[in-house]
Amino acid sequence: DGAIDPRPLARLGVPVWTPSNREDWTWPFIGPMDREYAMAALVGFHSNAGQRGFRPHTINDAIRGLSIDGQLVGEVTHLIVGLAAHGVPVVVISGDMNATQEAQALVPSVSGATVRFLCEHGSVGFLSSEEAGELLREAARVAATEDHPLVDLQLPVRVRLETHSP
Repeated sequence: DGAIDPRPLARLGVPVWTPSNREDWTWPFIGPMDREYAMAALVGFHSNAGQRGFRPHTINDAIRGLSIDGQLVGEVTHLIVGLAAHGVPVVVISGDMNATQEAQALVPSVSGATVRFLCEHGSVGFLSSEEAGELLREAARVAATEDHPLVDLQLPVRVRLETHSP
């Protein structure tokens, strides 16, 4: 929410959903699924709670951990699994190094654009807006030329959410 300016994409007919721009927001990080979509791009994602990286949290700052079938995951996996349940493959991931690694471990065909990363002394580095834009354009170009299978879900899944307070 607020990671990108949706207006240029809207002029091209590409919908961008965030909690602040959609009254019919129905599932956090998935958006309304009342129609069919061909693919999704996840832009501006970050490290999971407990990892070192840019703004490490999972979904929000109250959540200590999220697991699916006993495996600790972040909001990137949460989104990929949720979108797959609706038949929508994630084709592009952009964010910090942990977010892109998480997505590519789950879906090797996803096109990644790592724009934030840990530096040598533990600080966080960012690509310039121009560098990030070029990397994201290239990731989208690559994604448009690839086949994108859905995550193979073995339903039902067991989701466990741990919070910092009761």
